[in-house]
Amino acid sequence: MRRTKEILRLRFESGLGLRQIARGLLISVGTVHDYLQRAETAGIKWPLPEGFDDDRLEAALFPQPTMLLPPRKTPPDTGHSMLVAKGFFEAAASRLFMT
Repeated sequence: MRRTKEILRLRFESGLGLRQIARGLLISVGTVHDYLQRAETAGIKWPLPEGFDDDRLEAALFPQPTMLLPPRKTPPDTGHSMLVAKGFFEAAASRLFMT
């Protein structure tokens, strides 16, 4: 999280641009943009509030994903259950084999 704090400090305290920050920290412009975007989404401002340690900063910027399961689809009704319930298959089998 030291890098994240440094990105925030350079952006908001020093007023540097994304490319300048990336060049200074030897990271990609995309990484700088991603961290700043995450900070904005999480509502994190610079300077960080008192007691905002590395663990809390990491939890705010990288929340644990919640697993969303797709809704269960019910299989289409082919009429099979109705035919079984009425004894259709038993009757048809008995007609076929009663010769």
